Amino acid sequence: NFLKKKTQIIKISSGDLNHHDLLSCAAKTNLPLIISTGMASIKEINEALIVVKKTNPKLIKDGKLMLLHCVALYPTEKDKINLRGISFLRKKYKLPIGFSDHTIGIKASLAAVCLGAKLIEKHFTYRIEGQEFHDHKISADLTMMKNLVDEIRNLEEYLGDENKKISVEERNNKKHMRRSFAAKKNLKKGSKLSEKDLILLRPEWGFKPNEKHKLINKK
Repeated sequence: NFLKKKTQIIKISSGDLNHHDLLSCAAKTNLPLIISTGMASIKEINEALIVVKKTNPKLIKDGKLMLLHCVALYPTEKDKINLRGISFLRKKYKLPIGFSDHTIGIKASLAAVCLGAKLIEKHFTYRIEGQEFHDHKISADLTMMKNLVDEIRNLEEYLGDENKKISVEERNNKKHMRRSFAAKKNLKKGSKLSEKDLILLRPEWGFKPNEKHKLINKK
């Protein structure tokens, strides 16, 4: 009740995924809801989603429910992180999936973006060095956080969209990068062309490699 007046999103930590009364209360606010899945079995995730659906099915319909792939280890070592869990959750639940990063550094977060993570949660600290509590080690400081955001923005441009299209710039390269048939040697007028008479050379000014049938046995 306090948070719904103070924030635009509610995030449920992994430790509270099975706190069904809390999930129901959060869903009733109609605020976007993020649920972290660290330590959770598929059965527990299913049960949590059932609670949300029963309480406020509109959250899912409006795209306001997200799951976070998370491993509740501090830090999470690379052999435990299982980033393909992002793809698994997305395919199984047909929901937007994010990543709660408890690794040291930002590489895991960048890889998660490449695997389709729509949100990155990274703990933040003003200073990593000389701190005793384990969260500081896995957190990003000012410099690292800026670097993380900048690199994600770059990745978004690299990734583009799920399509295969030819840009104008790439199309302009086509003529001089592709090949066309040329005469391999001096040919007598009226002779019939055979494969041994032909060679493929750049640029693509004439018959294309897939148009050989238009040349063979022609005068």
